[in-house]
Amino acid sequence: MKTTIEFIRSLYHYSKRKFIGNILLITLNGLTSSIGIVMLIPLLSLVGIAGQSADIPLLGNLLGLLEQYDMATRLVVVLIVYLILAVLQALIDRQSSLVNTEIVQGYTRHLREQLYKSAIETEWTCFCGKKKSDVASAFTNEIARIAAGTLVLLRMLSQIIVTVFQLYVAFLMSVPMTLIVLICGVVIFRYMRTTFKASRTLGNSLHHINQEFTGRVMEQLECIKESKSYGIEKEQITSFSEIAAQSEKNINDFMRLQTKTSLIYKVSSVVVVCVMFYFSIIYLHINPSSLIVIVYIFARLWPQFSSFQSNLQNVLAMLPAFTALTEMMVDLKAHAEELGSAPSGAADTLPSGTVRFTDVSFCYDENGGFALKNISFQIPQRSMVALVGQSGAGKSTVVDLLLGLIKPDEGTITIDGQAIDAGYMRQWRSRVSYVPQAPFLFNTTIRDNLLRFNPGATEEEINDALELAAAAEFVQKLPQGIQTVIGNSGVQLSGGERQRVVLARALLRKPDMLVLDEATSALDSEHEYQIQSALEKLAGRMAVLVIAHRLSTVYRADNIVVLEDGEIMEQGTYGDLSSKEGGVFQKMVRAKGERPLL
Repeated sequence: MKTTIEFIRSLYHYSKRKFIGNILLITLNGLTSSIGIVMLIPLLSLVGIAGQSADIPLLGNLLGLLEQYDMATRLVVVLIVYLILAVLQALIDRQSSLVNTEIVQGYTRHLREQLYKSAIETEWTCFCGKKKSDVASAFTNEIARIAAGTLVLLRMLSQIIVTVFQLYVAFLMSVPMTLIVLICGVVIFRYMRTTFKASRTLGNSLHHINQEFTGRVMEQLECIKESKSYGIEKEQITSFSEIAAQSEKNINDFMRLQTKTSLIYKVSSVVVVCVMFYFSIIYLHINPSSLIVIVYIFARLWPQFSSFQSNLQNVLAMLPAFTALTEMMVDLKAHAEELGSAPSGAADTLPSGTVRFTDVSFCYDENGGFALKNISFQIPQRSMVALVGQSGAGKSTVVDLLLGLIKPDEGTITIDGQAIDAGYMRQWRSRVSYVPQAPFLFNTTIRDNLLRFNPGATEEEINDALELAAAAEFVQKLPQGIQTVIGNSGVQLSGGERQRVVLARALLRKPDMLVLDEATSALDSEHEYQIQSALEKLAGRMAVLVIAHRLSTVYRADNIVVLEDGEIMEQGTYGDLSSKEGGVFQKMVRAKGERPLL
């Protein structure tokens, strides 16, 4: 019940005006439909199917005014009124449907925007702590279920309001008969209460299956190459079929539950009609006109009772998706990055200068060891600094700290003496370009990929960036050149080509600092040398931080920081470190057997 109220409150707060407007439309619809039903009485009376309608509530005085006219005139008047009511009801129905659609689609968009906003603004560690497939499932499956449930809820609201009006008319016709039907409906509704708990259970099951299914799909698509290379296609198909079968079973179970409800209501409706006719004729002696109208009303209302029960089951099955989505957004928002304004009394603009790590320590797990421990080094303006070390030495952690994705547990990171904290983080990130080891590209043209993060760049700047990244030549040879669509994640390009496009995108920003996270690992020696030469030129205009897998790429670095188990073992130039007997860097050079690219 609490979750239902939270869902309705969320929907109401988003679409307050449209929600209220829709209620007014539904109320008007209920009023016109009820009047239209009552207008059946004079029609039946005029054609002689039922008795006189003068004693019928609501109509006696009104129809008395028509007694002075002949039957044809009265019939025309009644038919015109009935037609006007029918047309008016159709117009109201259409407008209500349009408003319902606007509410549902707007609310769906609102949820997706809020989820994305929460995801992109949350702390990096919080986002990394969630399975990407769960987030993807929330954007697709869960929000789609919420949208369907929202539409059902609005229909239920319409059913309730229209039913109230029609019950009012039925009470005017015959209180005893209406009470009999209502009591029967309440009894069946209470009998079917067990289906509500089953609906919630199936809804929870569907939520978890959707998450598992989305995760399995993402995993299976990402490992198709490996699956084919290992020859395990049949095993993967079997694994995929299992989760697909679970999803199928869940939906079939829910359909069985809903069809059970429909079956009971259909059978019971026949019983109720039979009982109603018997009592009305033998005991209540109801006016024939009233009896016909009551039968007509309940012929329309009884399916509404069944539909209401089914819709309620749908809403209850949807609520676990709303709960899961809400919990995810609450958690993401609770860990939102603090990117406020500069501290009071501080300069509004972050200064330019040397970036310093001073006694910085960081631990991913409070109960574990330090990923970084008391590291201190600096990145001067217009210099190239390299981070080297074995896998797990802490190189990527240094980059995450530099980008503000994580915060040091101890020590400080400053630029020209000013701490790079939350107040200055937006400014700082606007000055830094980051090139990851695994480059990401959008499924669009190369030009669009370059402009996605640099919307104000000119054609000349784009060409210069491609030249600096050693990408201009291969881009010109593509079928449509820079307008070539490169596929999902740049699948139409080689690994080295993708990295060069991403590097060009980073250079197009004209950053104060360029961070390369093993960004040349997929390049051949020729292109690696070209980019190394470009970086050496860039180092005269910006700071460059390189995480190097190949030691040859850092030969001309102004400073090489050697990390091991989260600690700085030594620092210096390539020449100094490689000639230091017994040094860590020298051992790395000899182990790799690399020669500098002179």
